[in-house]
Amino acid sequence: MLYADTPMRALEEKEVVNVSLIIGPCIQVSKKNKSKIIGYCCCNTHKGFLTRALMKNHECMKKRCTFFRRIDDSPYWVNYVEEQEKRAAGKKLAAELQERDNKLFAKMKEDAQKIVEEMRYPIIVTRVAEEKDTGSYIINYVTDRKRDSYYDYFSLAILMKQIYGGKFFIRRMKNIEGRFVTVAEWERISSSKK
Repeated sequence: MLYADTPMRALEEKEVVNVSLIIGPCIQVSKKNKSKIIGYCCCNTHKGFLTRALMKNHECMKKRCTFFRRIDDSPYWVNYVEEQEKRAAGKKLAAELQERDNKLFAKMKEDAQKIVEEMRYPIIVTRVAEEKDTGSYIINYVTDRKRDSYYDYFSLAILMKQIYGGKFFIRRMKNIEGRFVTVAEWERISSSKK
């Protein structure tokens, strides 16, 4: 990295060095504020050094510009790498938590359906999900009964609470038009997803 290193190396010998930025003017860089300069652009139309603000404005990283050369000994890049590692670890953790939750909800659905079959309720449990605002769980179901009330199946919520703890609510599934979904419609929907 010949272009970028030359003025930065001069700082080792001198206290202050003039550095030309890509926007034209020169700035004075001292040993104290050396970290302000984080890169160099070797494009013939605007050769020069870059600060964080200039790099952000020109979107060098976003564009993956081939003319951009970073100055590796700048503290900015050390922090940048650490930040990227933290983000990757956070995404990995979020994916693991989501996978764990999906397994838990699938198990809850399976258990709820077993209870429904044992109690001979005329319903199919379609899903169990957590309501993020309240932390309670919603058991969605479908049935062919015309007049139906979740009170008829309230013991399902009580048994699920005894097994898993927390609050359980039962909700009959509706389609986008606001009509209740029948068993036949649910089977058609679920078979088309597979």
